[in-house]
Amino acid sequence: MLNAVAALVFAAFVLLGLRTWTGDAGRRRSRVSLLLAFTAVVSFGAGLAQRDTWPFSSWPLAASAPGRSVTYSTIAAVDARGAEHAIDYRAWQPLGFDELLSWIQLELPKLTRGEQDEAARHLLALAEAARTRAAAEGRVGYFDRLLGPLTAPDFLLHPRSWPPTPTERFVGLRIYSETLVLDAPSRGGGVSERVLDYEYR
Repeated sequence: MLNAVAALVFAAFVLLGLRTWTGDAGRRRSRVSLLLAFTAVVSFGAGLAQRDTWPFSSWPLAASAPGRSVTYSTIAAVDARGAEHAIDYRAWQPLGFDELLSWIQLELPKLTRGEQDEAARHLLALAEAARTRAAAEGRVGYFDRLLGPLTAPDFLLHPRSWPPTPTERFVGLRIYSETLVLDAPSRGGGVSERVLDYEYR
């Protein structure tokens, strides 16, 4: 039911947007006003209901005041020589990078070791497939297969780790917890601790 409502809201948004291009200047102005009012109401409704109705999101990104430090998960690939490599955030597509890190931090520790290894095996396959694709085609992600550089970015921008693309095949994953002190570097800010939480080979 919620998916049907979301589809109707999106269809109405697109239809109202297309109508702003037709008619004389007076009609276009009133149609733009209607589109803006519709967007404001639906955005407010998504936030109030705390339910995403794409492209209208509740976006609970900053729900509390930050402390002096924050701890987050990072993933590194390991090649056959044992060297670690940063993994380009696009390698996880069609999984969302931020959602994946949240799942790793909150849900992965709840799994049995066998379940963790099964999840890691899938993630390693995604990372290696992306590395192979990047080396052969110069394309890392999955979403840009049709529109290439015209593909819309994620709403949170992340630095691209590749190129250069690692040349050695990935054979393992390491998951770390990194603690970042939010003070300025002159007051001791920066990554202060890196703990290995899990390794898959």
